[in-house]
Amino acid sequence: MTFAWYGHLKKDLSNISLIKLVLISWGIAFFEYCFMVPANNKYGTLEGYSPFQLKTIQELISLLVFFVFAMFFLGMFWKRTTGLAAVVGLLTGVSLCIFFNEFAPQVFGNETFLYTAYPNGKGAYEIPFLIAMGISFALTVIVMAVISLAGPKVSPNAFILDKTMFKLRPSNIALIVVVLLILFALYIKFW
Repeated sequence: MTFAWYGHLKKDLSNISLIKLVLISWGIAFFEYCFMVPANNKYGTLEGYSPFQLKTIQELISLLVFFVFAMFFLGMFWKRTTGLAAVVGLLTGVSLCIFFNEFAPQVFGNETFLYTAYPNGKGAYEIPFLIAMGISFALTVIVMAVISLAGPKVSPNAFILDKTMFKLRPSNIALIVVVLLILFALYIKFW
């Protein structure tokens, strides 16, 4: 949704900086997700989707968001990040997440210093998804950093940052607080 909003807003708001445009797009998409996640659970089952199908959709979207975020985060704030590191990071992240989601308890055991796997009711053990995602994300960032360190000191395609891009006005802070309060209210209601 963030990319969809970016595409729509890019035409109309071409006079503002890229950072502001991305943040506005993310904010609109975040607001939509606050309502979509609880609605998917409630109305998705009414439409005939099983909880397993809804969980799979959520996990696939999470995969994309986390690893695309890793690429953009490193690409924006670290000038050494290379295109090769981004592609390898995306492939590594998806592969690691699938590994930790499906195979890690059989390979490493059910209890390690990184995770505790729980019985899933089918005779097997599984790691909670967000823990598997966090481990995969951390390892992906490490892989991307190592590959980028092998590249040039500053990537020729590096994004140039200015401190004024991140300056918050009181209205921005108020909006952040409102969004967080809405998010808390939705989670309290539907969790």
